[in-house]
Amino acid sequence: MGFLWFSILVLIVYLGRLARASGWLLVPYLAWVSFAATLNHAVVGLNAPFVGR
Repeated sequence: MGFLWFSILVLIVYLGRLARASGWLLVPYLAWVSFAATLNHAVVGLNAPFVGR
C-alpha cells in the first residue's frame, strides 16, 4: 500500500508542476486509495481471529 500511495503522491506533484488542474484532479483518487486501504485493513483486522481454525 505504501508504494501505491507514494507513487500517486509523486504523480500529483509531477503533474501539478506541468498543469495545476491535472494535479488537483488526482487528489480525490489519493483520498479514495487511502480510504480503501483503511477499509481493507479494518476488514482484515476483524477477520484475524478466525485465521488458523
